[in-house]
Amino acid sequence: MAVRERRKGLRYGYYEGSWDQLPAFGALASVKEGVISDFDFSPRNQSEYFGFRYDGFIRLPETGIYSFFTDSDDGSQLFIGDKLVVDNDGLHGMTEETGVIALRAGFHPLRVTFFEKTGGDELQVYYQGPNIKKQTIPPQVLFFNK
Repeated sequence: MAVRERRKGLRYGYYEGSWDQLPAFGALASVKEGVISDFDFSPRNQSEYFGFRYDGFIRLPETGIYSFFTDSDDGSQLFIGDKLVVDNDGLHGMTEETGVIALRAGFHPLRVTFFEKTGGDELQVYYQGPNIKKQTIPPQVLFFNK
């Protein structure tokens, strides 16, 4: 089996709808899809009633305990592989939630989901780990399979 080439960035799916909590994006038809450098809303068509699903890999430099954070308005979740690490779902103003997971150095599947109903809309995604102070996850550690 050939190894797939990884490139910088994340795959995204953009969705439109009215939700009070995160929908099962995998069961919905996306309005558009593409590749983006980080957790950006620029592909959206409207400022209310939308959602994003970002999929890719995060490259971690060291084995250790990592904390992940989402600060969002409205709901968001962060998964490493199939494990829900940060659950920040629901209708709310800017709210930060965190989760902790032990990970080996290297690439790990990453999925972040977000939805916006009305009012403010923002998503910040942070991490912290061995020799990494809490910071926005930088684009240079985000990858997708070509």
